[in-house]
Amino acid sequence: MSTSGRVAALGLAVLVGALGGVLVTRASNEPQVITTAAAADPVTVTLEPSTVMVTTTVEPAPNEDPAGPKANGNYLVGAELAAGTWQCSKGAALTSWYARDRDGQVTADWGAGTLAVIPADAYIADLLECSGTWARVG
Repeated sequence: MSTSGRVAALGLAVLVGALGGVLVTRASNEPQVITTAAAADPVTVTLEPSTVMVTTTVEPAPNEDPAGPKANGNYLVGAELAAGTWQCSKGAALTSWYARDRDGQVTADWGAGTLAVIPADAYIADLLECSGTWARVG
C-alpha cells in the first residue's frame, strides 16, 4: 500500500473506529463507501481519493569515530567527539553549541552560528539545531 493509502486508511480507521464500526484499510483511486450498523443508527461515509504528502526527517546514523560526522546531540569530548573545529552543513536560526566541564558548567560558548570550536579540556560538547550534519573541519 502506498504512503498516501496508509495515511488515508489511518484517517478512515480513526473515523470508522470512532463510530464503532469496522476497520477498512483498502486504498484505491475510487471513492470508498463504508456503512456501519454498529452505531445506534447506521452511518454511511464516502471518502473521495485525495493526495497526501508525508515528509520524514532521517537522522544520520550514529558515527562511532570521534572525528566522523555527527548529528545534533551531546557528546563526551575525546571518546565520542574529537576536540577541534566543527561546522554545521546546513545551519538554521538557532544553530548553536557549547562545551561543559565535568560539573556541567559551560566553559565555551560562541552562541548561535555554524562553527563550533570544542576545546580539548571540555568534558561534554552539545551540538544543537543543525539541519544537516556536523563535520570536523580542523
